[in-house]
Amino acid sequence: MDTLEREIVRYEEAAAQHPHFADLQHNLGDAYFQKGLLDKAARCYKNALKMNPDDMVVKERLLELKAIQTRVRRGIVGPPLISR
Repeated sequence: MDTLEREIVRYEEAAAQHPHFADLQHNLGDAYFQKGLLDKAARCYKNALKMNPDDMVVKERLLELKAIQTRVRRGIVGPPLISR
């Protein structure tokens, strides 16, 4: 298990214990995004925005993610593996 996978497991456990913390959803979304798990990342970002609708960083990440998902569906690019 690599470092990012361990980070995802820790965030998943924390999010399960504290499902109403927007920052945990945001961070878990970032980890999924970095791993290329775009659908899971989108779900986390949407959850974070439900809890904190004014979070501009999450709004920007969700827009970026949706643009990437569109390009992936059209076969323009593969899923990203990004570092933040």
